[in-house]
Amino acid sequence: MLLSVFMASMTVYTARRQSLVLKRLRTSELTDAGVITAVTMPVVTMGAVQVLVYIVFCLVVGAPTTEHPWLLLLGLASGVMLPLIGPADLVAKGWSGLDAGATLSSVPALAPGLVSIVLWAVVFAAVIARFFRWEPRA
Repeated sequence: MLLSVFMASMTVYTARRQSLVLKRLRTSELTDAGVITAVTMPVVTMGAVQVLVYIVFCLVVGAPTTEHPWLLLLGLASGVMLPLIGPADLVAKGWSGLDAGATLSSVPALAPGLVSIVLWAVVFAAVIARFFRWEPRA
């Protein structure tokens, strides 16, 4: 489900860029980050609603409850814009639990997922800042 948010976001950005909406919004009082946030939030909101409906459905049909809700929420929140292995790892560990239980002492077991999220967020931010096009491609 999180990948659908990513794919829909890219489609929205492409459509808005081709119709010059992004260029017009950029001339408003909004900052560049504000424009990106404004375009992204409807898709992210729909993705969050879909995930919530899916989780409720799973619980209604008899799935076990989550062992560590804070890991599940962290994985879902980071997975909305970074549909990679790190968020999926956190969601899996949040739902099924860690071997010894998730506490502050179990941070080393979570390190690969957390490091992956941070590194990819930095890489994506750098790539977007460098290569994002506000005008249609020729």
